[in-house]
Amino acid sequence: MRIPWGRAAAIGHLDLLAHALGKKGYRCLKLYRAERFPTRPLLLWVCTPRPGDRLKVVMIVHAAPGRTWAYYRIDGPEERHGLLAPCDDPTAAAERIDAVLNGAVRVPDEGQFEEDDSV
Repeated sequence: MRIPWGRAAAIGHLDLLAHALGKKGYRCLKLYRAERFPTRPLLLWVCTPRPGDRLKVVMIVHAAPGRTWAYYRIDGPEERHGLLAPCDDPTAAAERIDAVLNGAVRVPDEGQFEEDDSV
């Protein structure tokens, strides 16, 4: 199977994730639409569904090992990246992001998935 590459493929993955997160009640701001931001980085801002809450996480898509795509979280102004989930199942990725935002899962710097036993 041939994996599509390039900006259009990354935008497609972010669109699928935004749709899956929308079903969970999250509000997403797509700062990657080519017609509005043709040269900007591909960013998806995810906000909590609760009124008055602000931006909770910024998502990006990058090529991952094994010639695949993966969703990454940008943490803070230094823009460290934390691998959250592969792009092959946006619904499962939305579940993982929901768990991270609700504190059930930690995202270590190395990008490995790790459950938080303290919750």
